[in-house]
Amino acid sequence: MLFAKRLETMNRSEIKKYYTEKFSKFGATARGVDWEDENSQRLRFRILSEIGDLQGASVLDVGCGNGEMLQWFSRQGLRVAYTGIDMADSMIQFAQKRYGDKGTFLQGDILEAELKPVDYCFASGTFHVKGAAGHEEWFAYVKDALTRMFNLSRRGMAVNFMTSFVDYREDHLFYLSPYDLLHFSMSELTRSITLRHDYPLWEYAAYFYRL
Repeated sequence: MLFAKRLETMNRSEIKKYYTEKFSKFGATARGVDWEDENSQRLRFRILSEIGDLQGASVLDVGCGNGEMLQWFSRQGLRVAYTGIDMADSMIQFAQKRYGDKGTFLQGDILEAELKPVDYCFASGTFHVKGAAGHEEWFAYVKDALTRMFNLSRRGMAVNFMTSFVDYREDHLFYLSPYDLLHFSMSELTRSITLRHDYPLWEYAAYFYRL
């Protein structure tokens, strides 16, 4: 499988358990996917969706949780060919039951799943929680995941990260310097990248485009 050696070092079961417990406790709400509230969740969706014209596009939502991004697209009048993937079985089962007639949902990891190319890939909050992994170890996983996502993207991908410019940190969360992401993208993915650090959350969004 892709990146097998590196995957062996990642405690993915810990991350899966983290989100499964959140979903079990809070259900199909923003808190159920570890967001503070619905308003901040919708803001993230809006920012990510501004990568380009999504009308009629095919999209892959990596770390889709309970499928709320698909619901958000629908409420905005955006008709997309949607596929969501997540490691948490319970979330995928819920999303399939609620939104299965509108999109496709898969249980698995972005690095291992067999997936078809799409116009755009998205990841909202997917890389925020690193658990007990060290910063560099988790960043290595993130780089692999971004590389796979970009290889699947015909037009581009949009991802958000917790910024390193914060006044408080928690050990289980992953804070990524915009400079480090920019350096990685320019070196390994694409020179056509837009960083958005202009909205009122302790994070930023990045758009990666095909040249």
